[in-house]
Order: sequence, then C-alpha cells, then structure tokens
Amino acid sequence: MDGTNRHPADRLAHIRQTMADLKDEEAAIKDEILSLPEAERCGTWYEAVVSEGERKAWATAALVDLATRLGAGEADIEACRTTARVTTIRTKEVG
Repeated sequence: MDGTNRHPADRLAHIRQTMADLKDEEAAIKDEILSLPEAERCGTWYEAVVSEGERKAWATAALVDLATRLGAGEADIEACRTTARVTTIRTKEVG
C-alpha cells in the first residue's frame, strides 16, 4: 500500500499498525536471540550482544505520600512538578 492520494489519517493509522507489527516481530526475535547460546548470537552482518543492568525510576505517588507525611503542603509538592504540553493524535477505523 503506497501513500499516493491517501488521507493523512489513513497514512497515520497505517504506519502505526506497521510499527505495532514490527514491535511484535522485534519481541519474537529478541526471545529467539535470548534462547541461543552466546556463541550462536553472531549473524552474517551483525552480532547480538546481550547485556543486563538496572534502571532506577522515581515512584511519584510514593514520593507525594512521603512528602505529605513529612509535612509538605500541596503547594510544596506542586512546586516540584513540571508540566509539558503534548499533542496527541489518535486514529480509529472508519465504519
């Protein structure tokens, strides 16, 4: 399916579906790679290098709860929040 004379909403929905399909394929390939012994993770053009690590993230709800219990008021908590403007475009099938 090419982009000739297609409405932008149709093109956007199509590309999102393609991306979802690729994500599914990526997940299946990752599972396949993880099942291979390390010595068999090298292809003709690329090698799959698997590494593990940790990533830390803030638990926002827990921080707000803690701040509240420590006596921080709503204004104190709100002063620590940031707001970012976002634009969302949702697609839905016609019909």
